[in-house]
This record gives sequence, C-alpha cells and structure tokens, in this order.
Amino acid sequence: MASEQANHLQRQVVATLGNQAPSEIYCERYMNWSDRPGPLPHPIPAGGVIDYFDFGLWGAVLYNERRVTCQQKGWLLAWDAREITIGGSYKVYVTCGTKSEIDNLTEAEIKKSLGESFAESTAADVESRTTANAIIKSLEHNVIPAVASIIANFGVIA
Repeated sequence: MASEQANHLQRQVVATLGNQAPSEIYCERYMNWSDRPGPLPHPIPAGGVIDYFDFGLWGAVLYNERRVTCQQKGWLLAWDAREITIGGSYKVYVTCGTKSEIDNLTEAEIKKSLGESFAESTAADVESRTTANAIIKSLEHNVIPAVASIIANFGVIA
C-alpha cells in the first residue's frame, strides 16, 4: 500500500499557472492522455496565480475568457512528462489566439506540436493580442514527490 501510494505521487506533475490577462480565465477543456486522470484546473483570477497538481504525465488544458464585450481570447498549455528526451528534458508546448482558434485545435494537432516542442515554449498572437510561455523541469531528484514542474503564464499584449 505504501509503495503504491509513493508510486502514485512520483507520477505527479505540478504546475504554477499565472494569468496576466485583464479578466479571470477558465479551463474550457482538459485532455489527459495518460494513465491517471487529474482534477479539472481551477479558474485563474486576473493578475493571479494558481498551483495545480495534475496526476497525469501527458495532457493539455485550454483556457479562455468568458467576457462577451470583446473578442474572447484563448490559451493552450500541453505537456509530456512520460520520459526524458535525448536532450535531457520533458516537453511543454503553448499557443494562444482567439477563443475559437484555440477551441478548434484537435488532439492530433496538439500532440503533433507537443511532439516537436522542447522544455520551453513561447507564443504570441498579434491579431488576438495574446501571449503565452511555459517551461517544464524534471523533479526526479528533488524532495517534492513529483516527476516534473511546469511554470506557465498566459497574458495579453498591452
């Protein structure tokens, strides 16, 4: 039992997600392609940060605004912490744009972009005036009982 619980904790991915947009953003869609589904991420308040503990090693979250007074914006964060790449890291991928552009991304498109990505990812979309960046780090030899840590920020161009 203790061994099973330790293995469960070691398969965890932790994330710190920041929102630099002027309004709260919500998780529109959560895709978990690994063996352990995690909880749905909470909304991120405007100018705020949340800590998110995901038990899946491979997945994606799509965030967007629910404001109706302007063009809605969207952000995507995808990660793969199943195995360390030849370069010695896990993979993370971000993109941003209008809500409809992000909502229309297919799992196949996301997985393809993630497969071509590295440990750091940055995106900016001039039309929607959105930005996103993320980094994933291995925690294999850390005290925290997790495989990887992600730090990601979603924002807008002023």
